[in-house]
Amino acid sequence: MKYDSLICMAMIVSVFLLSCDKSVDDTSNVSSDCPEVTVALLEKDLPLIQDLWNDLFVDLFASDATIADPFGHEENFDKLILRMEEDCNQINVRLICYGCIETFPNTSELELIISGETSIDTVIMDVLTPGDDVLSISGLHD
Repeated sequence: MKYDSLICMAMIVSVFLLSCDKSVDDTSNVSSDCPEVTVALLEKDLPLIQDLWNDLFVDLFASDATIADPFGHEENFDKLILRMEEDCNQINVRLICYGCIETFPNTSELELIISGETSIDTVIMDVLTPGDDVLSISGLHD
């Protein structure tokens, strides 16, 4: 009789534990310290911003290139801009050009408009746009 209640309790606990869904898409809802991000951008601290925002880029692999999307990252830029703006609501992002800088691989540019308490600043972010790999930050400038 004593073992029956233990078995019953073990089954209940097992069902409870197995019914929990712990899978979370970490890259779609990244949260960072927004003040640290804005300071890093304003100081153009490339290593720090790469470290802070690496998770935003990690799954943005190129899809198959087409005539309309020669680098395979058009949808990735839409996702990236949304992620950046969700990560820090003080930043508005605009794609300036897509693969327009002829480097190897080509580079795209994003305009990041940072709204502070007393000023609005703009930083340009260079993003490597390889046709066979993930997007990555390569530079920050005025």
